[in-house]
Amino acid sequence: KNSWKHSSVFLNESRIDKLKHLVASKTEPNYAAWLRVKKNCDEGLSVEPSPVEKWAIPGFYDGRDAHEKLVEGLHRDTTLAYEEALCYRILDDSRYAKQSIKIINAWASTLKDGYETFDERVFCTDDRRGRFIGTFN
Repeated sequence: KNSWKHSSVFLNESRIDKLKHLVASKTEPNYAAWLRVKKNCDEGLSVEPSPVEKWAIPGFYDGRDAHEKLVEGLHRDTTLAYEEALCYRILDDSRYAKQSIKIINAWASTLKDGYETFDERVFCTDDRRGRFIGTFN
């Protein structure tokens, strides 16, 4: 088992420990939310990442379909990478860590141009309320 621990961009060790306790004790509403995340993680184990070589989003009104496809692919991959990593930390099941790493590595090895234009909000969790939570720096 790897003893290295990431600095925890979104959740520190005490938050992870608290989540583990809430899941183990089936405390609501946390447990219901966990079951949704776990379902996403299990389904996500078979998902192939969708990285692009060049990050160039056409304007929404200039190329809506291309815009939505590119943004949707990145959003799906970043959300899934985060959820898979969270499932790994809660369950200590390396399948989830491997899938998260696979997604991150796919983007890191494929993206060759345009990444300097990434807005910092690209790499933040989407809590569906538009709140800025954090970035990978």
